[in-house]
Amino acid sequence: MHRFQKWRDVLTVAPDEKTVAAVMRDYVKVIDPKSLEQMPPECRKALDGSVDLQAAAVALLHAELMYRGSPEMQQLLHEVAHTFAAASIRMSRLRMEPILPAAPE
Repeated sequence: MHRFQKWRDVLTVAPDEKTVAAVMRDYVKVIDPKSLEQMPPECRKALDGSVDLQAAAVALLHAELMYRGSPEMQQLLHEVAHTFAAASIRMSRLRMEPILPAAPE
């Protein structure tokens, strides 16, 4: 498995949106290509980088809820969907954080 906790920890400390996006690109790269091929089409589209991260998270969570196949794929979809959800939450928090002026020297 891809160790959701490891990726969630990295996302939690990502300093900006660019880093979150890069982490998620790296995450997708570690998903076994054979498993990726077996995912529902909407999941493959969500993971191919053609939609924004938050739309991908919603699509993956929806696909996870609707999936009625093998327990192994269900587990993978759960992990992938929740990793993307964590990334989406981090993006939202980064967008809400105020930009503080530099401290005087």
